[in-house]
Amino acid sequence: MTGEKGDDSKKPEAGETIDTNSPYYIHASNYPKKMQVNDVLNDNNYNEWKQEMRNFVLAKNKMRLVDGSVEKPEASSPMHTTWIWADAMIKGWLTTAMEKEIRTSVRYANTSSKICQDLEERFEKEGAPRMVLPSPRCTCEGCDCGIVKKLNEIREKERTYEFLLILDDEFSVIRTQILAMKPFPPIGSVYDLLAEDEQQRVLSGGVKRIGTESSTF
Repeated sequence: MTGEKGDDSKKPEAGETIDTNSPYYIHASNYPKKMQVNDVLNDNNYNEWKQEMRNFVLAKNKMRLVDGSVEKPEASSPMHTTWIWADAMIKGWLTTAMEKEIRTSVRYANTSSKICQDLEERFEKEGAPRMVLPSPRCTCEGCDCGIVKKLNEIREKERTYEFLLILDDEFSVIRTQILAMKPFPPIGSVYDLLAEDEQQRVLSGGVKRIGTESSTF
């Protein structure tokens, strides 16, 4: 999703309305909590939902806000409030078309662009274990071919993926690095890497959060 930056910073004069070709333009028939796609987003239909929502946002001429090519103006800009109104409309469209659990997971995203980034990151990583971890099938008698060991390794990797996915955004950098490691490290090594990353952030004034999540895991 890319777009070209345009000159949308001109404040309408008194008595003027925003040009209908501007990404800031909001038609009177639009409102934030209006359902805009056929099915709400769930854990199994992200790609279809994404395409349908993208088509809708394109039709509404709001893609440049979603992809970030029309950046949020400074607070001193005359278009700052107008940008906020337009982006709030898009956030309403997005969150209305989500299941409650997913909607809750993105509620702290400040912009529509950040919501889309969070969704992309979430569903990309949730799909990773399914793509790289095929279930082995035993074809021998007596199960002495190491199949049990292989299954245990797969289950451990799946649990490790799930653990990484519940971490707060403070761990986003180290999480991305771990997910890219080949071979994928065991859970003990993963925890050591996270603890080391956390310690570095604590020393520099960061907030400690790994304790609760690791206990849950």
